[in-house]
Formats: sequence, structure tokens, C-alpha cells
Amino acid sequence: PRMDGFGLAKSVAEAPHAAQTPIIALTSYDEPEARDQAKALGISAYIAKNDRSQLDHTLSQMRNRLDRDVA
Repeated sequence: PRMDGFGLAKSVAEAPHAAQTPIIALTSYDEPEARDQAKALGISAYIAKNDRSQLDHTLSQMRNRLDRDVA
């Protein structure tokens, strides 16, 4: 790939038409420095693939947010 997920998040954050788009990072790389980088880039959620409860919780939050935005 030409860019990683962090590069994509930076591009989305810099695009005026997409700046409010929530970004969920689903990764197998669950290290504190990566979480810090994700937070600094404005990634909405950084989820380790092996953390099913966090994934379910985050998806529920995103559904609720979308429901509010559509209503």
C-alpha cells in the first residue's frame, strides 16, 4: 500500500469535506505508542482485533451517532 492507516487518517482529517468523518482503527498492533499516535491524529477509536467487547461497544456508539445525525 502507498500509505498506512495513520497516513489515511491524516489525509481524512485534512480534507475539509471529510474532517468530521469518524475513523475506527482495527488493528493487531496494540502498543501504547500506536494508541498515542492514533489519538494525536484524531482517530475516533483504536481497537485491538482480540478485544471483542471494545469492538462491540465502539460499533454501538457509532450506530447511535449515525442515528442521531440522520434524524
